[in-house]
Amino acid sequence: MKTPLPAISRHIAFGDMSIALRLRLGFLIVLLLLAALGLMNWQQIGRLSESTRQLVEEDGRRGWIANDMQIAVQEMALALGTLCQTEDRDEARRVREDYKAALARYDANKKTLSELPTREDASAWQQALTEMAVTENNARSLFEQLADMAGQADVRTLQDFYATQVSTPQVVWMDSLSNLRKAIANSMDKAAFAAGTAAHRA
Repeated sequence: MKTPLPAISRHIAFGDMSIALRLRLGFLIVLLLLAALGLMNWQQIGRLSESTRQLVEEDGRRGWIANDMQIAVQEMALALGTLCQTEDRDEARRVREDYKAALARYDANKKTLSELPTREDASAWQQALTEMAVTENNARSLFEQLADMAGQADVRTLQDFYATQVSTPQVVWMDSLSNLRKAIANSMDKAAFAAGTAAHRA
């Protein structure tokens, strides 16, 4: 004689549940779905926030480097201006060392900037960097020439050379560095806006 199976199938059928039980079960399912969606959104927003932080840090570092490059050029220009006014050989030697230190810092910053990883949307500031390099080449050789003349030529000759040969290329070089800084700042703003928009949509 076969043992009858427990008659439970009809009790677990959704159609046999009471209205209150079905409402509770449906509400529980909705809560679980909402919790799962909330977790997915939280994880996505967390990734976007981390991505935004990295973008801002990268562009912030580029901006700091470009700013220090401009400061180094200003220090070089000040050193050259001092060289054009002093007739003391010892002071001229000391100022030339200051000039060389600023030039070395500029070169180190430029190398670091060129080696930093870039994004696909970084073409604007990279173009500004390329244009800056052109103005640098035009001014730098004149900077070097004036620094070599210091301590050998008289003050009047140095001043004339600075006014007629160095001054204008120096201004153009500084302007190109300002444009580089602005391009990096614009890149930072665009990256932060894009990431923020993506996070809002998520």
